[in-house]
Amino acid sequence: MIDRTSDVTQNLVLDDEPVAGAATGATLKAVGYAAKHSFSNLKRFEFERAPATADEVELEIISCGVCHSDIHQVKNEWSNTVYPCLPGHEIVGRITRAGAAVTKHRVGDLVGVGCMIDSCEPVQPMRRARCQC
Repeated sequence: MIDRTSDVTQNLVLDDEPVAGAATGATLKAVGYAAKHSFSNLKRFEFERAPATADEVELEIISCGVCHSDIHQVKNEWSNTVYPCLPGHEIVGRITRAGAAVTKHRVGDLVGVGCMIDSCEPVQPMRRARCQC
């Protein structure tokens, strides 16, 4: 969910006209809001994803933040944007499916996903920082 009234999103206009696009070979249908170009508004974007692997979970997203870095990315201000671009991170959601190797979470758990993913490697600095992933 994007707060359509916040200062952060005032330059990103949401439009419910669908943007065509789908990943090949994927099996799960998903919906987001994407920009097709650096000058376009965010529009409803339907796409397909691969199902979660044994060590991953699937979420029903309840809320998703859009911050200044997302706006820079959508506008290609760092010259590395791949379009369509689906901005947003800092997700809160409920687990709807957990792979067989998942041990820390269960279906129904309320979880958060930060902007740094795959950061929980078995290294001392992460242990000292008490990483909670």
